[in-house]
Amino acid sequence: MGASEPAGHFESWTFAGLPGKTLHVILFTNVTNCKELQSKVRAGEVEPEVAMLNAAVVADLFVVRIAAQQALAQQQRGKLITKSLHAELVYNMSGSRHISESFNRFGVSESCQHLLVACFDAELTQLEAITELVKGQQQPLSSLQTFTDKALIQKYYKVSPNELKVGTLADAALFKIAARDC
Repeated sequence: MGASEPAGHFESWTFAGLPGKTLHVILFTNVTNCKELQSKVRAGEVEPEVAMLNAAVVADLFVVRIAAQQALAQQQRGKLITKSLHAELVYNMSGSRHISESFNRFGVSESCQHLLVACFDAELTQLEAITELVKGQQQPLSSLQTFTDKALIQKYYKVSPNELKVGTLADAALFKIAARDC
């Protein structure tokens, strides 16, 4: 999985074994229209279609990459559990098999302040539309950890203190996501 930085604070990821597939990711902080965005997501009215993640519960960007890779693999096999590829990415962020719980915890909500927005195979016009849609400040992805809530991540992934003695919070999150489907 490679990465490159287009103009602004977008990052574009590619995926090994899936030529031509990309994921553009943007971090927004101090978002003022999360309630409106949540309503639009639930009604399927977001154009372009995107995955909106509560940045406070993203343990690491690598977790997002793995969730995206998993969503693409499920799409390729015709085995999406949710209604769309972008919804699958949000669902794959969770260690739970409960779709609505996954969206409530990891997706956009009224109480969100910071969003990580991801769009598969986006064109420049779509990226521009995303920046118009979200009312917040774009930040470099390298600043994500500044906006994460480690206690909330531990709670959502049910990470014990002992798990953190042998690995990172991101390691624990990835393990919980992988163990979900076992």
